[in-house]
Amino acid sequence: MGVLSRRPCVALCVALSAAISCVRAAPAGVMPPDHGFTWKTIGNAGNRATNPSEVPTYPQLQLGAVAHEFRMATTQVTVGQFFEFVRAFAPYNQWGEVTPYGVIANAYIYNTGGQWTMTPFARDLPVETSWRFAAMYCNWLCNDKGTTREAFETGAYDVSTFNFRQDGDPLFWTDQRARTPGARFFLPTLDEWVKGFHYDPDRYGQGRGGYWQYPNGTDTPMIAGFPWDGGQHALGYNGVPVGSYPDQQSPYGLLDGSNWVPQWTETAGATGKRLMRNWDLGFF
Repeated sequence: MGVLSRRPCVALCVALSAAISCVRAAPAGVMPPDHGFTWKTIGNAGNRATNPSEVPTYPQLQLGAVAHEFRMATTQVTVGQFFEFVRAFAPYNQWGEVTPYGVIANAYIYNTGGQWTMTPFARDLPVETSWRFAAMYCNWLCNDKGTTREAFETGAYDVSTFNFRQDGDPLFWTDQRARTPGARFFLPTLDEWVKGFHYDPDRYGQGRGGYWQYPNGTDTPMIAGFPWDGGQHALGYNGVPVGSYPDQQSPYGLLDGSNWVPQWTETAGATGKRLMRNWDLGFF
């Protein structure tokens, strides 16, 4: 999951297998707290979308155009960071691990006899959770990690909209489609995610922006493997902590663009279900 912030902004992507990426936004002159993340500014507002030559496998795609500046966390949200949220939410969770908002936990965060526990060695691994809990994590950050019920229910996404609408086939989700105006932390849209990991303001020379096919600023397929074996990304290699490939950065300095858990985005498909991204193979 990743987090964003608008000029700055915070975006946060989560995995089910979905990890959270954070994005952060700030009103003019006011910077939101870091909340323990390292942030990178994604500037060059008003950049163009991809063109066919930059997405050879799917030339019809036009992605990555973003009209505003924002900030994005350099790594995905970790199990340790999410465990703090789970413990804070515990007084309002009468369901256990499986809730109306999806599965709050995974193999590394679990409930035993009403006690939430985290596997210590997993602290720096990317967290896996449902989209709805990723959204609630953003709410919690928006409310400065508050302890009231409202701190989890409003901020970036209104939890009262989280429901389903049966309209023939398939099942439709009614969850709030886009972040609440003025939200300080939120999940990245697909365009924001693509820009953060693939856009280079100097791709074709000074001031001539464009896109690389891979999230490490190249058009060369990345090598899967553990970092100590010369790997460049961790897809298929479970148990690799976030930030384990520090030399595999996007042009803006983001890490983990390809990992063993995909990342949630705010962008929804036709049924309202959110899209994940994990572009180890480039643009899809």
